[in-house]
Amino acid sequence: MIRDIASFTNRMDSFLARSRDRWQYGNGILYRMCREDPKHDDPDVAAAKVWLIGRSYAAAIERRKNADGFSGDFYHDVVAPKMTSISNELDSRLEKINATECPDENAADLILSTHHLLMKAFYEITGLEKRSLAAKYLHFHCPAAFYIYDSIASREARKLVSLDRGESESFRIEDVDPEYRDFFLRCLEIKAATLELYGRELTPREVDRVLLGNT
Repeated sequence: MIRDIASFTNRMDSFLARSRDRWQYGNGILYRMCREDPKHDDPDVAAAKVWLIGRSYAAAIERRKNADGFSGDFYHDVVAPKMTSISNELDSRLEKINATECPDENAADLILSTHHLLMKAFYEITGLEKRSLAAKYLHFHCPAAFYIYDSIASREARKLVSLDRGESESFRIEDVDPEYRDFFLRCLEIKAATLELYGRELTPREVDRVLLGNT
């Protein structure tokens, strides 16, 4: 539930007063890249998408625990083989999510388990929980489904929305990252409150702008 309606409406009024998305053009390039080449069976394409999205969103995959002693082409020798190895599973999931109407509400279990699938793959590559990179990467493949997680957005979402244990535990799937699950649920609450109070349904990208407050 929304913790403080006045604080929430102040934030929403500030968002609505900003007439344009400063990063619309740059983000549009990333959306178009993933729309035109959505799959992960081509190693060069897979490597390029991880590189471009990660670097653009300050979540580069080469920031890793196990970097010492590696001297090869990390993106093509390590990242690309891992991405192509999960391509059948990942691409099938993304296709299903994109085919679902209002996927953030109607395919939440699939969204959360897909985020966890990619997080696990990134962990095998880096030795780190690349929660933010997984969310950002998946967002550009399914813009209506995945909310854009990072530490700042998570902090601001916690300020706005409280969750009781029952809400979090309503998603009892095994393959879920609890931190992203709770962030996802808070974003859904922000979306629902905005629809109720303003008659406007926010996209995941718009929720990100509400949370960050300056874009």
